[in-house]
Amino acid sequence: MFGVPQGSCAGPVIFTLYIAALNRVVKKYPAQLHGYADDHKVALQIQAVNIENETYVLEQLSACLDDISSWMAKYKLKINNAKTEIILYGTTQQLAKVDIPGVNVGGCFVKCVDHVRDLGVCFDANLSFDRHIRKKCQIAYSQLKNLKSIRKHLSQKSTEILVHGLVNSHIDFCNGLFAEIPVLSNRSTSETPNQAARVVMNVYDQPSADLRKSLHWLPVKARIMFKVILIVFRVIHGTAPTYLITLFNCVRRKYSLRSAADDTCTQFVVTRRRTRLADRSISVMGPKWWNALPKELKCIASEIAFRKRLKAHLFEQFYG
Repeated sequence: MFGVPQGSCAGPVIFTLYIAALNRVVKKYPAQLHGYADDHKVALQIQAVNIENETYVLEQLSACLDDISSWMAKYKLKINNAKTEIILYGTTQQLAKVDIPGVNVGGCFVKCVDHVRDLGVCFDANLSFDRHIRKKCQIAYSQLKNLKSIRKHLSQKSTEILVHGLVNSHIDFCNGLFAEIPVLSNRSTSETPNQAARVVMNVYDQPSADLRKSLHWLPVKARIMFKVILIVFRVIHGTAPTYLITLFNCVRRKYSLRSAADDTCTQFVVTRRRTRLADRSISVMGPKWWNALPKELKCIASEIAFRKRLKAHLFEQFYG
């Protein structure tokens, strides 16, 4: 009657079906529900310097959370108030115009916080990701320090494998969020691959760019571009999730093409946003970077071949 068996392969799917009706509860309000497994978020938009809209949104959010609590109680579930957090996202100017101390959730007052952790990524209020980048760099430098102490006992190939698994994996994790991030925040991230290249090559008196080039490593910005462009490729070929596909507006040719490969040479509408923060979104940077690719690269239909050609293209672009 209630609950989902744990430890089975079908457990995640059954749990998703079990809580699917939660979407109908949230749809009654001007809100969006985003979920992954048992972690769900409710998002609403607030107009800055509009007291009536601010009051209305708070009332709707409180009522929505009350309905969610009632629905969960009916199906033997419970909101974990200790893990429930509320955060306001926006530019620094917008956040200064809004004053929301918190919201009542299940009879408990939950205060607004300046950062939250979501699926392994630390989001701050203005989406600068400073806290997340500092944390990842600390972990990466700690791992590099340990590897450097035993480097003399390792071969170059073994060291490179360990660096990819223990260091670069942290730098590349969700790096698509860092598109066009301010230089001051991105500088610390750029230094980590430089140090990693020195440890792998066991050379500390040469320019790091030459070492990264010899290892065929892409710079941080190129790795971000690689991730975002690959997502755009999957959007075009229909292998990306639906919620990502809806973010892009394709401009296809008005005449039919003979080959299916040429039909994938899609151009996108690059929509400019009102703020620099919004211009960093994947719906803006993805089309911008994709449209700048050579035609022969955009017409590749195989993802494996596309990944290889894309890396070679970015490598040539950044290293000349």
